[in-house]
Amino acid sequence: MLAQEAAEDLEDVAEAVYTPSEGGYAQTSYYGTLGLYAVSLPGLYSTITRAVKFKPIQKVYVAPGPAAGREVRQTAGEITAYFRAMNFQPEPAGEKIKFKGTMGRSRGQAAFLTFVTFLSMASLAIVLTIQYPLVPVNEFSPWYGITAISPLAGLYYWTSAVKEIYVEMKIEEVDNGDKVEITTVGQKEELERFVQAMEKSIQLGEKGMERVPSIMETLNDIKN
Repeated sequence: MLAQEAAEDLEDVAEAVYTPSEGGYAQTSYYGTLGLYAVSLPGLYSTITRAVKFKPIQKVYVAPGPAAGREVRQTAGEITAYFRAMNFQPEPAGEKIKFKGTMGRSRGQAAFLTFVTFLSMASLAIVLTIQYPLVPVNEFSPWYGITAISPLAGLYYWTSAVKEIYVEMKIEEVDNGDKVEITTVGQKEELERFVQAMEKSIQLGEKGMERVPSIMETLNDIKN
């Protein structure tokens, strides 16, 4: 009997203390989400449009020259062979050589743009859900439906990414023939691939930069 009365008293206290939530949101969370969206929107647009643009940059590389045992013609031949293997076609242009090719599409890039757009639209949906609620707080807001447009970012990239690109080069001897200087103009990613492929075969390196051996190269040297 006493146990039953104690249980009833406990229920009465719980009902008195507990007040059902009528919904709402924290101001800090709201303004934090709003700020996140305001910052991400311009960046999202820039990220999507940059992904399909060809923006050449200039880099200067150096390699051993005739005085170091490597003829300029040999270096030029290996560079040409590399770009031909990458489906670029050489076109002599005076003292320079221009390699023309096509910028391909990347599934990873398309997926990345879709994911970033999804996050941005989700942030916008949170802001709209708080500012202009269409349903009660405990129900799924229709505003989240705008995340469905995320694949359009990947589709835009996929249909616009293929275009003609080029890498322009000028090779000249420096330091009394001890080195050759290779002035290049091309897309950043393309030049990075070029350096990675040629740094061992022709000892190519960026001018003014000292190459640091990788851990694997260091370990191999120790073993040998």
